[in-house]
Amino acid sequence: MARNIVRICGLLFLLAGIAVGLVDGTRSIAADKLDLTSFAEALNWLFPDRMSAVQETISKNLHPFLWDPFMMTLLPLPAIFLFFSAGTIFLGIARNEMRE
Repeated sequence: MARNIVRICGLLFLLAGIAVGLVDGTRSIAADKLDLTSFAEALNWLFPDRMSAVQETISKNLHPFLWDPFMMTLLPLPAIFLFFSAGTIFLGIARNEMRE
């Protein structure tokens, strides 16, 4: 049961990576230069009014180190890289659970 949930999460991350890749490809062709969406832009697109609340929640309820420098390092990275990486990790975890 848990393996299926992890596999579905991995597939959703890969699907998000494909969607971001299509948007980046379209924008890059239109601008005639490479234009990658950052993870911060993707989060602002998904949750437009919640980024300050997310920062406050992570800093106050979890640990300030998780926001700065950890999340501050991840936010400028290309979203396609993070989504594909997370999807690959989740699918790898699901595959390792299958072998046992």
